[in-house]
Amino acid sequence: MKMFRIAAIQARLGVGLIGLVLLATASCRHDTTQVPDTNVPCEPGVVYFKNEILPIFQGNCAYAGCHGQGSAKDFVKLDDYASIIRSGIKPGKPDGSKIYEAIIETNPDDVMPPPPAKLTAAQIDLIRRWIEQGALNNGCKSCDTLTVTFSGNVKPMIDNACGSCHNPSQRLDLSTWQAVKTAAESGKLMGALEHRPGFLPMPQGTPKWSDCELGKVRTWIRDGMPNN
Repeated sequence: MKMFRIAAIQARLGVGLIGLVLLATASCRHDTTQVPDTNVPCEPGVVYFKNEILPIFQGNCAYAGCHGQGSAKDFVKLDDYASIIRSGIKPGKPDGSKIYEAIIETNPDDVMPPPPAKLTAAQIDLIRRWIEQGALNNGCKSCDTLTVTFSGNVKPMIDNACGSCHNPSQRLDLSTWQAVKTAAESGKLMGALEHRPGFLPMPQGTPKWSDCELGKVRTWIRDGMPNN
């Protein structure tokens, strides 16, 4: 009888240990099904995936022929949170994340995106800080269309969404204030961004900009398109 009791205790311990292992394994997984709450106020110092990181990937990586839906070059897709995490992000560890290592690569044959569409130092810093903060699928609500500057609002949005296609090596360059100003004066900028009839909808292959984003560009144009 004593032997049976010992065996029963060992069996219960074994089940308990298995449960603990399964629980630990589950807790180590990064939740890629989480839907970000974009109605919370933006906090200073926090990098938000929905607001800041996803537009960088959508504008510079997730387009036709590269890492977008339907193309997935080298079997890598970078058009949503789950795909980006699976493709090489270690939350809290940017230097161990394959995607981060690719965007800071110095070899022009290996760096992503490939030249001349290399990410800016500000974009790389955002991605690094997002990973350091846990690579969360987060978002926030922030829409100030009254106080708008070219360097702080308009240019980052255009760099993130359009930089891969409209850079100095392309026919239409939107990398400088003068170039964006010229496009705005001609009406082509807002025509494309607002998806007006007769204009090629931009950014190509991605959803139309939000009313907040479009409002910021309209305010900048209304204010005389200053280089501020």
